Amino acid sequence: RTPAAVGEVHVGQCITADSFGQRHLGAEPVDCSRADATLQLVSRGDGTATCPDGAREGTKYLALINSGRTQCYVPNLRVGQCYAFVDTFTPVDCTDHAANISVVRRFDGTAEAVECDAAAKTVTFRGSPRAYCFVAP
Repeated sequence: RTPAAVGEVHVGQCITADSFGQRHLGAEPVDCSRADATLQLVSRGDGTATCPDGAREGTKYLALINSGRTQCYVPNLRVGQCYAFVDTFTPVDCTDHAANISVVRRFDGTAEAVECDAAAKTVTFRGSPRAYCFVAP
């Protein structure tokens, strides 16, 4: 949680899992339609700011925080795609042994009353708002 530089990623822009994994607040934004653009910035603030859920530590958002900046990201995942999720989401083939999440539904603009199949896990981001239905590949 100690990124090196202050970045110029703006709310609504996306970054790759590799950039997030490097804990680099100065990552170059990429086109959100790219398959590897798995994180979208939903809030940014100073070094004391919280994420949309009101938390810093223990937030459900993927956050990069240093003494001067806070950046909170929501997953930007595609329906039908599998991901290896460890600290962030990396797109992988669904037959890859590292695949542990498959996206079956995505809801943009709402996180209320989202219903997933009984076999799926529902993950909501109310402050964004966005929700997903995940299953094991």
